[in-house]
Amino acid sequence: MTSILQVVFTVALVVLCTTSFKPVICQDYDESLYRPSIVIATDVLPDDQVDIVDSCVDGFHQEVENSEALKNLFDLSQVPALLVEGHVKEYFESLFQSLGAKRPDKIADLTTRPMRNNFPFYSGAVLLRDYSNFLCIYAYSEGVLTQENAHDFGLQFANFFEESTGSPNGIGEGLDKSIKSISPLTVEKGIELGNDYNMEWLLTAVETQNSTNLFYKCSFEADGDPN
Repeated sequence: MTSILQVVFTVALVVLCTTSFKPVICQDYDESLYRPSIVIATDVLPDDQVDIVDSCVDGFHQEVENSEALKNLFDLSQVPALLVEGHVKEYFESLFQSLGAKRPDKIADLTTRPMRNNFPFYSGAVLLRDYSNFLCIYAYSEGVLTQENAHDFGLQFANFFEESTGSPNGIGEGLDKSIKSISPLTVEKGIELGNDYNMEWLLTAVETQNSTNLFYKCSFEADGDPN
């Protein structure tokens, strides 16, 4: 890793959402949805702190690789993407509402928008990457991860999901157990949690070929061939 990453610095990421553009998922556009411009500040961790998060993620992945039930749980490639996104949005809306947040539906919409706007389906690899990174990064930001316990936290998160494999909403239940095991939630922490979730899916969208293909496909349908 280059020396520039040894120091924590801030990256300003501007996500521009406006009613004059159609979303990249090829579906009717709902102008009633609130779509503000967003600026998110992200800290880039130095190597020693990245190692702690990586240890947690490795523990999570190790447990999933050793469990056919978990592999099947995370592979939602045969489930309609909009159904998956709808369940996740409902979960976050319920969570924000329970915390007493104002307009929980709007916060949940923002939290899950990178999923809805970029993914035609959800493979096991994509879901495993996002949920393991999201939970471990959030746990680190809450100050509960150390070099000594990070791997065990990853195993514990995976075990929460495995406990829910028999449920129709196993991923949602595993996510809820994992989040609530980290630290007590407040409105402010809930919004931070939503920002972390949003960012993780946004980063995955940038790196996922299916997302890129979907963008060009739907842009072509909306605006015609730019060439």
